[in-house]
Amino acid sequence: MQAEVDGRHLRDTELIAFLVLLFVAGNETTTNLINHAVRALVLYPSEQRRLRERPELMPAFLEEVLRWESPIQGFYRRARKDTEIGGVQVEKDQALLVLYGAANHDPAKYECPAEVDGARFAEETGTRDHPAFGAGIHYCLGANLARIGSGIAVGLLLERFSEIKELEGFEPGGWARRSSAGRRAFVVSVTAR
Repeated sequence: MQAEVDGRHLRDTELIAFLVLLFVAGNETTTNLINHAVRALVLYPSEQRRLRERPELMPAFLEEVLRWESPIQGFYRRARKDTEIGGVQVEKDQALLVLYGAANHDPAKYECPAEVDGARFAEETGTRDHPAFGAGIHYCLGANLARIGSGIAVGLLLERFSEIKELEGFEPGGWARRSSAGRRAFVVSVTAR
């Protein structure tokens, strides 16, 4: 493999570290996005019906799921300079917890933010208007992999099963990790076509 940064060839250890990062980023975000998409389909049956009738709306639905329940809830960052955020002074090198999940539920930006509305990110209104995968130099490397993989997985679930519903008597598991929005368990019942 011939990869370089600033004219210097990357060492094998650097390439392996990058591949591990990409694998972890793509795996965690994809797993969590599929989990949340299935939960949204179960909790909002109208979304399930809409996607069955119009599968081309899957990208907009997934963007809404990303906004509704971000695969990664937040990350710690360090301020690079003195600044002000929302009227609060932040000093250089001060630790910050950036909560993407909270930003995605801002009622000043999203009407009824606690609800899933698959039409919220329809083509006419634009897509990806949320910080679920971060932004700028901190944008998630696995974001596109998560979108593609989740779209395929959820599409196949809808294609192969005529009904997806929550299995009665099971409580959803707690969070797998604090920084991640992955649940330990969400049990569903499916009816094959």
